[in-house]
Amino acid sequence: NKRWGDVANRLGTLAEDLIAPNLPGLVKKEFGFDEPRFLGLRLKKRSKEHNIRGEVDCVLEYDDYVFVCEVKSQSSKDSIHEFRNFIDHKFPMLFPEYASKIIVPLYAAISFDQDHVQEATNQQILAIRILGDILSFRTSRNCGRNISANIAQRM
Repeated sequence: NKRWGDVANRLGTLAEDLIAPNLPGLVKKEFGFDEPRFLGLRLKKRSKEHNIRGEVDCVLEYDDYVFVCEVKSQSSKDSIHEFRNFIDHKFPMLFPEYASKIIVPLYAAISFDQDHVQEATNQQILAIRILGDILSFRTSRNCGRNISANIAQRM
């Protein structure tokens, strides 16, 4: 059904939009790296030489490392295996500029079963799950105080 396909695509895009902006902070927190040299989202590439096409949800390039992130709304063992295969075979052909760097595969999902975390670990992929602390208010503090006061008055 076309409508379910559209909903699934929107959910996938939403997951990417939630995860991608938080990756540099996560990499800094976990590995101590500062800002990436390059942050690319939804990169589509084609290799005429190898006659292949591919897409990467997110790439963070540092001096010696490249973090490549696959984002899913829900994890699955099949997609973890497909991502490992992509990293091992297609990624080097599509992104030869990273041949001298250490590739760190990241697999992020909104929903992550524990056995999928283990599967990602077995495949030497770092698993990332969305937690509640990634949301923040973008309005001014004064607006927040006014709203909080208004809510308190109505209770």
